Amino acid sequence: THGEQTTFVGGLTMGLARDGFVLTVPKGVATRRPVHLLHLSSGQNVEAGQCVRFLIDIKEGASVQIFEDYIGQFGPQAGTIAGHLTLAHTQIRVGPNARAGYYRVVTDAPSSHLGEVSAILDRSSRLDTFSLVAGAKLARVGINVKYTAPDAECRMNGLYLVDQAEHVDHHTSVDHAIDHCRTHQFYKGILNGNGRAVFNGKIYIRKGTLGSEAYQTNKNLLLSPDAEVDTKPQLEIDSDDVKASHGAAIGSINPMELFYLRSRCIAEADAVAMLCRAFADDVVLKCENAVAGAVLSRRVAAWFDRVIAGRGTK
Repeated sequence: THGEQTTFVGGLTMGLARDGFVLTVPKGVATRRPVHLLHLSSGQNVEAGQCVRFLIDIKEGASVQIFEDYIGQFGPQAGTIAGHLTLAHTQIRVGPNARAGYYRVVTDAPSSHLGEVSAILDRSSRLDTFSLVAGAKLARVGINVKYTAPDAECRMNGLYLVDQAEHVDHHTSVDHAIDHCRTHQFYKGILNGNGRAVFNGKIYIRKGTLGSEAYQTNKNLLLSPDAEVDTKPQLEIDSDDVKASHGAAIGSINPMELFYLRSRCIAEADAVAMLCRAFADDVVLKCENAVAGAVLSRRVAAWFDRVIAGRGTK
């Protein structure tokens, strides 16, 4: 059934993982500082790879913010196709009345990253997720959420920044199997050169559930005629008592907005950078946690400095 199948990455890590950890946040504990999980790939062996598995258990009434960070540091052979491969599966259980923020950041260029997140939400719990991919030769991030008790809520935001010859996939699945649960999903992408991205978001609202809310939006900005994105926001609703909407948009920079900035004596490259950054910040600023917002903003700025700075509308 929906949300209960073993995923491709989950199955691989179950059989191949040689490393991992269990993180438990005790009942009623509110962490004062975020938990930072850092995965650093040195790339000394260009054929190297890692397969890891994690379990995060947030007990009743607890509160925590978690960063899972994938960073690549590569040597002179880094540009080859057979780069470092990371397989990672993270399982999250959010207990009754618990609150959690989970932020997954991939800046692992030029390696490949296959990641899966599986979350189970209990009664009156809330989970905020953010997926940022800003530098990976090939990346696929899957986020699967299942509600197991009423009055739970999940806010799923994401941003993918795709440069020349990169490919980024996001696949999400949310299972509304219980009454009175709420999902808010907002993903954006900026694609440069001949970069490619895929967004596939699925929300299931099962028959007989009452008071479900599900909102899903995906927007994409293409900076080149060679960039390509495939987007498929998807609702499957088998109940009448719902509030739900979904939509997608793909476009390039608005020439009127660019003309307005140019008429104010702003150079074309700077105007393009301003419009792109505003497009990205629209989703970054949805982070209610100030620390998370600041960290994500710095990572986005680093990508803009590397990719967008000095770029015109070629």
